[in-house]
Amino acid sequence: MIGVVGIVFTAAYILWKIVQNVFLGEFDQDKWDKATHHAELTDLATFEKITMWPLIILMVLVGFYPSAVVALFNGVSTALLSNF
Repeated sequence: MIGVVGIVFTAAYILWKIVQNVFLGEFDQDKWDKATHHAELTDLATFEKITMWPLIILMVLVGFYPSAVVALFNGVSTALLSNF
């Protein structure tokens, strides 16, 4: 039980430090001005859009009809669990 409490406290502490450093840290304007990676952001290229749309459609379909995906794995999971 003590180990579980230690793991939970450690995870909470690590998550808090990440949030504190990423979201609550001080903003350094000089570092932002010197950075050039954000200067020339462009829209997606055509091949990136072509790749993105089937993935979006698949995510929406799985979100609305998860039973189709569950039916695919039902037979395999039943066969695996029958051994136990």
